[in-house]
Amino acid sequence: MSEDREQVRVQVLVTDETEEKDAGLFSGLLSDFMDNISKYVESTPEEYRSALRIEITKDWMYHEQAIVSMEIYYDRPETDEELASRIEEEEHHKAQIEISHFARSRSYHNR
Repeated sequence: MSEDREQVRVQVLVTDETEEKDAGLFSGLLSDFMDNISKYVESTPEEYRSALRIEITKDWMYHEQAIVSMEIYYDRPETDEELASRIEEEEHHKAQIEISHFARSRSYHNR
């Protein structure tokens, strides 16, 4: 059981849009794009704004249609609640493994 806090990735925005789509973040006007992005930046807690990261990828789909994906995120230490939940999950998983090993061992010895 680990009491060390892990980093949690918080997704601020995840989007997939085709190149042909003329709406949303990729309307074609830089000013519209910047206005839309600034809303997501403002929704981020102030202490994490300087740590915001962006990843933009372009994947080719069938019929040579491209999908543009964008993710805006930041990493932060997990909260007390997240830490407690993770520790509980780890303990539950460990108990399940022990039960499984015990059941296999009994099955093997009862042959």
